[in-house]
Amino acid sequence: MRNSILITTIILFALTLMKKRYKVLNSLLRNPLVRRLVVKFAMQLPFIREQFLRQAFK
Repeated sequence: MRNSILITTIILFALTLMKKRYKVLNSLLRNPLVRRLVVKFAMQLPFIREQFLRQAFK
């Protein structure tokens, strides 16, 4: 019973997060430290880095 309540709670949380994902993302990225960490992490991913550099230096 406890596991089913936990799974249901997680699913409901995930669905809510998906509906409001842009509001959550905007609120997180308002913080300069979090924004810096996200950009640093994203630039370590080859696909994102190549796309960014291709767009930046057209």
